[in-house]
Amino acid sequence: MTLPVYKRAGLIGVGLMGASVAMGLKKKGIVETWVGMDQNPQAIEDALKIGAIQEVTSDFQELACQVDWLLLAVPVRQVVELSKQVIPLVDNPDYFIIDVGSTKCEIVSAVEALFLARGKPSRFIGCHPIAGKEKTGPLVADTDLFQGKTVYVTPTAHSDARLLETVESLWRVLGAQIKQITPESHDEILAVSSHLPHMIAFSRMDAVERGYETHQINQSLGGGLRDMTRIVGSSAQMWAEIGVDNRDNIIKQIDSFRQSLDDLYRLLKTADVGALAEFFADKKKFRETLG
Repeated sequence: MTLPVYKRAGLIGVGLMGASVAMGLKKKGIVETWVGMDQNPQAIEDALKIGAIQEVTSDFQELACQVDWLLLAVPVRQVVELSKQVIPLVDNPDYFIIDVGSTKCEIVSAVEALFLARGKPSRFIGCHPIAGKEKTGPLVADTDLFQGKTVYVTPTAHSDARLLETVESLWRVLGAQIKQITPESHDEILAVSSHLPHMIAFSRMDAVERGYETHQINQSLGGGLRDMTRIVGSSAQMWAEIGVDNRDNIIKQIDSFRQSLDDLYRLLKTADVGALAEFFADKKKFRETLG
């Protein structure tokens, strides 16, 4: 579809993800002016400096009423709270809200309910780009961040089909590959591919901290521990909210991981080099099939 040119769009949360979307769509001529808002004054200053946003406000309701659509690039639980404020204010059938959060079931269900209570189809389209960097913040934003990357889009039977097409077209303009998926399937998949690995990394650092002095680890910090725990540098608040929102799927994956550790424990106890080598080779082969 041919996208319109939006005179003003709203961005709440001007970090890496939000700023990259904003810069990309402005560069493509899809959005003329981004109005930004963030709890971090330094992030706002940096976003203005790099041109991710052109205007700033501290009044969310004022921002919501002055833009054509809204991007919520905030921790997952804030998406619902902000949506509660904006939905009663905007009755334009072309107005839509998207997010970029890592969980979907609770968000989509809660925000859809707000629209349905007003007798309207849902103008909230849940999105999750599988993209990012080790560093965060607007200064590392990248207009090409989504090029060739998957963006999960999680519509339901209550989603406005016309606005869904618009949202998918926005991501395609940024070079993303769209994958429609149910909110339930999204959260199950992400528990495996992202959420459990983060929980393991945090847990591993806890074990290291409890078991060793800092200077001992600094003297022998190998690539394995460094690579495994790199993601611990992510936002603690964000991951706490993800953990709670997707707790059932994550707990299920923790149970599965415990079983795998138990199997490995038994192999180590037997001191059977051949059995261990076979186990490691099998997992190496499987990893190679994932690309």
